[in-house]
Amino acid sequence: MTADCIAAQEATTTKTNRVAQVCAVLLLLVLALGIFVRVWKLGSWPPLFGDEAAPGVLALRGLADDFTHIKGVRAYFSPLYVLIQMPFVSLLGNTTIALRLSSLVYGLLTILAAYFTARRLWGPRAGLMAATAAAILPLSVVMGGRIGWEPALTFPIVAWALYFAVLAWQQHSVVAAIVCGALLALGTYAHPAAGLAVPGLIVGTVASGKLRPHLREAMVVVIVLALLSFPSTTLMRQLLTTGELNISAFTHASAEMVKLRQTNSFSPREIGLNLFRTLDHFTGLVTTQYLLGPLNPPWSLPIKLFRVACVGLWLIIAFVSVRNGPLGRFLVGYVAGLFPVAHVTHPWFVVEPGHGRYLLAVAPLLPLLVIIAIRSKRNRLELIARHAAFVIFVMWVGATIVMLSFIHRDINGMDEIRTTVVGDPNRAAADFLVQHVDPAHDLILSRWCFYWPIKYYTQEQLPMFSSDLVWFDNQLVQVPETTGKRQVWGVQMPDDNPPPFAIEVLASWPSLNDPSHYYTIWIADEPQAAIEWALDDYQRRLAIHQRRFDTAD
Repeated sequence: MTADCIAAQEATTTKTNRVAQVCAVLLLLVLALGIFVRVWKLGSWPPLFGDEAAPGVLALRGLADDFTHIKGVRAYFSPLYVLIQMPFVSLLGNTTIALRLSSLVYGLLTILAAYFTARRLWGPRAGLMAATAAAILPLSVVMGGRIGWEPALTFPIVAWALYFAVLAWQQHSVVAAIVCGALLALGTYAHPAAGLAVPGLIVGTVASGKLRPHLREAMVVVIVLALLSFPSTTLMRQLLTTGELNISAFTHASAEMVKLRQTNSFSPREIGLNLFRTLDHFTGLVTTQYLLGPLNPPWSLPIKLFRVACVGLWLIIAFVSVRNGPLGRFLVGYVAGLFPVAHVTHPWFVVEPGHGRYLLAVAPLLPLLVIIAIRSKRNRLELIARHAAFVIFVMWVGATIVMLSFIHRDINGMDEIRTTVVGDPNRAAADFLVQHVDPAHDLILSRWCFYWPIKYYTQEQLPMFSSDLVWFDNQLVQVPETTGKRQVWGVQMPDDNPPPFAIEVLASWPSLNDPSHYYTIWIADEPQAAIEWALDDYQRRLAIHQRRFDTAD
């Protein structure tokens, strides 16, 4: 080898090493960005709510007693998630940050998955772009990063399943296919949103036109998924809990949901609306409105029109991606496969902002769709799609900035999650009740959304009863005695129907979002009347709950 060849080879190696070092530094900066937008004031913003606190209470019970408390029979209850939360709760105690650190980890894993997937497909620059998009993606940051709940597990599971699917595709690797199938099976233990990735991958693979060349890997994924996911709906959730199987526990639905499935599932209008809402979630504007509250004149109409325009941009991106080759058809086919399953099984899956959790199985693909559009510039339509992708990215940045501004001012979203003049009202209520309630002789009545946070904050030191817990898992309901209670306390918001008995309000804190709304703590004038009223409500709900199972059978 000549000296010139050796010098050229050394120069190439040096350049490659320099590029790798620059990519590593930039990736660390992207990860730092992802950490910052997820961890800033994570212990207080947003306030803890029921879906987060419930696994925390079960984790406390598991640490204090045994694992029997984490077993469940309802289809969307995840013992896996409670197990994951237990180390965090053990180390950090009954704090909000303990319940949300796991979601921070999931967010970082998703960013890394986006980086390695895009890098494998298009190179390091595309990998950094995908990682940056994943770091600020509103669905990932708000729905799966700052809220410590079961759907957050969907992000890393789907993102890494996609990576190994791409690896199996490129290298015809059976090992990668096995890992992909195992991750998809793990999703069935986590949350139904992760399970939506399965129809997405099936339709996406068929749409790509590459099913026959990759039939072996596809069959491996299906077999591994079938073998490993079977216990998620039997052994893990029922056999260990009850010793028997009850399929109706997974097939029953409320009368309202049955009616929706019959009337809305195949309604062209509802299909169109849900499709629009799905794409609307992808832009980040839904997340922004979730923080800002309802639209009011004169901004209402312009913002609605802008949202329609952004949905049109996504349609352009999807159309160009389909024309871009097998990978683009796979990604669009993935969304096309997931949407009808989500729509038919849960016609309300994107009606409310909080229901965007069912779109979390799509979120890891969005950075890849944007990159496909950005890389496309062969003709006028692709140039339009390229600009559309940049606009979408700017929307994600804007949604993140809005969120950070709300965090800085300690303001929470106008919908569902409320905060009061004393901050988290459940934390304030827990402190108040610990000081005034006698655990041996008193009882606290509340709705489930207050029950779980107060139970978590007080480490279950206070006796509480919530009649609507029957909707979630009737094994957790301990019916109180009708006599022997000296005082009966209550926690409620103004949305709740006032109790049909005399009460005395002891504490109330106005909502920052709506000063006419108060978080209220009261005490009943007649304890026995209050308990009987709560038990009657519980029996009514229990009868409705049981009729669902009887109908399913």
